[in-house]
Amino acid sequence: MSKSGQSGATISQVFEEFLGDQKTRISPKTFSKYQSIVGLYKSYLESYWPGHGDEYDPITKKGGTYCGTFGPEDATLGYGEFLGYFMPRKVICGKEMLRAACTVTKKLAKWLSQKGYVKDTELAQEQASEAAKDLPDAREFLDMPDGYFN
Repeated sequence: MSKSGQSGATISQVFEEFLGDQKTRISPKTFSKYQSIVGLYKSYLESYWPGHGDEYDPITKKGGTYCGTFGPEDATLGYGEFLGYFMPRKVICGKEMLRAACTVTKKLAKWLSQKGYVKDTELAQEQASEAAKDLPDAREFLDMPDGYFN
């Protein structure tokens, strides 16, 4: 993985381009969901530094950020943890937002591949598809009161 991708673009720039492309083809309500999910994913990346944890101190001490430092080839590194841990446990939201997270991350991965930013996003798309099946039910499980199974 490298700093600022082969195209010279950063994750932040690519996310903005993705949102710009989506804005012209979806409704304002749906676009708002896309913005929210991309914002949450960006927040996750900035907090957890998937694949680059050892670089956190040197980069942040110089004022750098994950999404402002690394290129689009690193944009899907956190999909598994974002969808499997962060969204159901750290984000207070309903099933609709959880479904949107799966849809948006899958479309983002596909878009990254179509644009040539990432060669293979098959695993990322698969993670998003699998999460779409499991994530909404995970919310119900996590919302059960303590001691429910005793």
